[in-house]
Amino acid sequence: MLHYFLLFFQCLYSKTEPVNKNVEVLFQDDTDKIVIFSSRNKPNKTLHILNSFSKTDGKYKYETGTGEFAKNVDIEGEYEFLKVSKVTNTSNSIVWGAVFNYEDAEKISYTPLDVNDNILHQSTIFLTEKNTVADKLPQGIYEKVDEIHYQVIDSDENVIVEW
Repeated sequence: MLHYFLLFFQCLYSKTEPVNKNVEVLFQDDTDKIVIFSSRNKPNKTLHILNSFSKTDGKYKYETGTGEFAKNVDIEGEYEFLKVSKVTNTSNSIVWGAVFNYEDAEKISYTPLDVNDNILHQSTIFLTEKNTVADKLPQGIYEKVDEIHYQVIDSDENVIVEW
């Protein structure tokens, strides 16, 4: 897994030219310099990675250091994940994840909880065209999160998956 991080982070690319056919940007926030990308690391398996980036002369460079987060994802079956992470080289924390192969999945409603099961925040975020979600958390929430409760919801407001 470290190999994929190092290979990707050493590369520069323009928005219109991918580094290679196995890497795809799934979400990018130019204001807060946050990116989620995927890298196909095995047949039918991808690695989703959250990180920060810098921009120079129209090219983007992914930052290395502490704080990169990755999740192996099986894109063949029904699969979902939602994580709370601190973003490398920033003060931002984010709820991020993806949903695959759930028919009519439209959004994720999530609630981070503290160690006493107190609700710290509540939000609903829509899936992107690439089945990804990302939502910046308010300051001071990340440090208190013990677990996250979420629901994948379809277009008729039915709960498909609950965790």
